[in-house]
Amino acid sequence: MKKVSSLFMLATLVLVLGVAMPTLSSAVAPQDNTQAQPPQQDKMQPPSDAAKVSVFTGKVMKAKGQYVLMDDSAKVTYALDNQEKAKAFNGKTVKVTGTLETASNTIHIENIEPTA
Repeated sequence: MKKVSSLFMLATLVLVLGVAMPTLSSAVAPQDNTQAQPPQQDKMQPPSDAAKVSVFTGKVMKAKGQYVLMDDSAKVTYALDNQEKAKAFNGKTVKVTGTLETASNTIHIENIEPTA
């Protein structure tokens, strides 16, 4: 009889602890879900310079083995990322639509066409 009552008490204790453990663990260590969410960006924030599409005009020339866009009015020379597209306009005045990577002064060409 003593053995049965000990087993009964042990089973009751396991059952009580099994039910109480999830409640205790959440009370002891609350979860911080703020790190799981990415930071929210201000929707009114302007895009960075690298992502801003612009129009550049100038003459395509070869300098140091690379095709570049020389803008005489602004006295600036830009590297061109797509050498195959630029090669077709060597020596011509063009309008280049693309994004400027300011760190390397390189235009990522979206479109290039001769000026009218």
